Amino acid sequence: QHWILDVVFKEDASQIHDPLSAQHMALFRRVVRNMVKQHTKRNSSIRSKCVRACYDDAFREELLFG
Repeated sequence: QHWILDVVFKEDASQIHDPLSAQHMALFRRVVRNMVKQHTKRNSSIRSKCVRACYDDAFREELLFG
């Protein structure tokens, strides 16, 4: 799981210094990872799903709302 967070979300390269903000971003990354992992309609990698969600509004809605 840490590998996914580091490679896909670049968690180790994060430059957030405020401890509370860092905790919030870590929680947000884990929520996003879980939402993407639960999406089984398309057989793609987690990274490719995240990239696609960045530019495809319909796919992002599909991830968020099922």
